[in-house]
Amino acid sequence: MTKEIYRTAIIGLGAGGKRMLTQMMDHPRFEPVVGFDVRTDSLHNFERPLGSFKLTK
Repeated sequence: MTKEIYRTAIIGLGAGGKRMLTQMMDHPRFEPVVGFDVRTDSLHNFERPLGSFKLTK
């Protein structure tokens, strides 16, 4: 039986979004692919993880 991989987006890249991303990166069945935030300062202060994770406004 094949386990599904859940490709996800993170909405909001503040403290909560960063914690969520960290947890998803450590879980074998989640693949965060994009982060979204309307605040430009949140995008500039966010350290993008390795891999194909993208940021968008």
